[in-house]
Amino acid sequence: MISYCGNPTERPTVTFPSWDNRVPFKFATLSTFQPIGLNDYGKTCIIMVLTGAVSPVFVFCETGAGKERVWRKQDCNLTDPFGSGEHLQFINVIGFNRKFYAFRLQGTLAVIEEVDSSLRVTEKSSSRAVPSVISRQFREILVESDGEILLIFLISKRSIKKVEDVEVYRLDIPKLLWVKMESLGHRTLFVKEECCMWINGSKLGCRSNCIYFAQQVSGNRCLFDMQAKAISPAPESNLFGIESLM
Repeated sequence: MISYCGNPTERPTVTFPSWDNRVPFKFATLSTFQPIGLNDYGKTCIIMVLTGAVSPVFVFCETGAGKERVWRKQDCNLTDPFGSGEHLQFINVIGFNRKFYAFRLQGTLAVIEEVDSSLRVTEKSSSRAVPSVISRQFREILVESDGEILLIFLISKRSIKKVEDVEVYRLDIPKLLWVKMESLGHRTLFVKEECCMWINGSKLGCRSNCIYFAQQVSGNRCLFDMQAKAISPAPESNLFGIESLM
């Protein structure tokens, strides 16, 4: 369970209170990707935990000088415009520039900010985020990459046992719109079950403009080439040491 966070090159600098085991735990993220180091004691940060439950929808804790480190439970009574009147329940979230961008199963994106010591939904997207192709099943993963928020879809077209296509979208933050990307440029993405990281592929000897992932059923590692729009087996040499960082 969560006990601390900090810069892995330094000793742990931020500790968290004990978790209530009666509350489910689905996903956690920080409100900023700025590393917390030994010289950052005065900085504040919020860690949010999605529960995947109807109540509480999420739990959060503030860190920093003068902050009381306690887990605060919070509900969300807003309805989803694409969910037939259902309350917003989130399946994925990412922190960026001291805000949270939370994603719902129906494709709604919500912006969550700290207001009067509570977290509030301050904006909602006016359109759904779904793949552009017909599919039997898809998985979505959020990642901060080179100053952008990206959404990766692993798409199963014919069989739910196999990923057959991949799409990547960039969030136009002011408009809260997802823009489909045709190229990642120098970037390489590594996708796991519920997380993702990116690297400058050319600097670490990996193919740029590609996405590495594992098939959910077989576990086979694959590579999706953004330029060729094709999936192939991933060379093991390119994966050495990378996955251990995730």
